[in-house]
Amino acid sequence: MKYNPDLHFAYYKRGYCLFVLRQFEEAIEDFDKTIEQNPSYMLAHLYKANALFELKRYEEAIKEYSEVVALDGKNEKAFLTRGLAYANLKKWNEALRDYSIAIELNPQNAIAYNYRGLIYSSQKKYEKAIEDFTKVIELSPDNAEAYNNRGIAYFMLKDYEGAILDYDRAIEIKPSATLFFNRANAKFNRKRFIEAIIDYDKALEMDPKLTAVYYGRGNCNVYLENYKEALKDFTRAIAANPKYIPAYIARGNAFMKLKHYKKALEDFTLAIEIKPEYAPAYLNRGIAYRAMDKIEFAVQDFMEYMRLHKGKDKTTLQIKAWLEKMGYTILD
Repeated sequence: MKYNPDLHFAYYKRGYCLFVLRQFEEAIEDFDKTIEQNPSYMLAHLYKANALFELKRYEEAIKEYSEVVALDGKNEKAFLTRGLAYANLKKWNEALRDYSIAIELNPQNAIAYNYRGLIYSSQKKYEKAIEDFTKVIELSPDNAEAYNNRGIAYFMLKDYEGAILDYDRAIEIKPSATLFFNRANAKFNRKRFIEAIIDYDKALEMDPKLTAVYYGRGNCNVYLENYKEALKDFTRAIAANPKYIPAYIARGNAFMKLKHYKKALEDFTLAIEIKPEYAPAYLNRGIAYRAMDKIEFAVQDFMEYMRLHKGKDKTTLQIKAWLEKMGYTILD
């Protein structure tokens, strides 16, 4: 195109077409030409910002979105997407501010409520998150993601029945492996172990790569005293992630239930090798040594557990009492 002061719109239109075709670098060039000829052309700033966002150039995108809101202080899309850019940079307070402005500008903006709820959840402000996800559901009753997100918030507040109800509704709308997995975890915490196993099985059927299922299903089998099945699941969990310490601890405890103490020792020792400062591994290995009447080794592990774990929970107090009975002094 030859230079003409009136061609800024043509550059914008070509840039927009390139943007739609996902040729973002070329689109930015045309938006820059538009802005050079008409610095106050808001749409050029907006789509340049969108192109930069797509390229994950978030700092530059934020700068352009700021130009947009300077030109149009009621542009909810600019505030919303600038919030997303801030969130991608883990600038949570700035993201919250922009989502809140977007909501003020348009109280029907379900997307802004959802994103704000996710940040509240990440900050462990679960009651606020529930309020936002509830608003999303009011605005979009068939939004399975919102039910799942609210279910997670209820779960974190240990309202497992509330979580299950939300997962039920999400599964009705759009079943997925993740939803069955989440519902299984909630049912596990309600001690509904057989129902939880059914959901874990369904999750694995839908997504064989969701290997976290094995650990959860293994724990259900432990509570149902199906220790051999539990061992199979924990072994699969370890095969999927050889550094997953909880699976080693759980498998070790399943071996303990079967009185396979040497195998239990091996698992607790592997956990310690992976994370030498992991107090529960010393506790469990100490219990295994004590069961084998290897008192000296048990004492060493219990002492290390006491050094690493400074709590005053029931288990710790019991270990402290046992050590003192054996003639050892534990300093608080």
